Amino acid sequence: FDLIIMDVNMPVMDGLTAISRIRTREAERGLARTPIVMLTANTTSAHQERAMLAGADALVAKPVTLEILLDGVRQGLAAVESCPQRTAAA
Repeated sequence: FDLIIMDVNMPVMDGLTAISRIRTREAERGLARTPIVMLTANTTSAHQERAMLAGADALVAKPVTLEILLDGVRQGLAAVESCPQRTAAA
């Protein structure tokens, strides 16, 4: 995938857990880092920190407009492109 848009609240597995599993799989397989943009209504600094620690590259606040979503996509892509050590698993 070129980019993942992940909702924080999902019925089977929450977005933070899903992101952590994706990052673990990328590391285990030596795969390039896929940009992940997290969608959430929780925009406190604590929620943003948890998302980034889980491996998100950008956070988009709900309710989402096209402009806000596109900005988040740009941030997610830029985060991966600007950090060479983050583009591929160590």
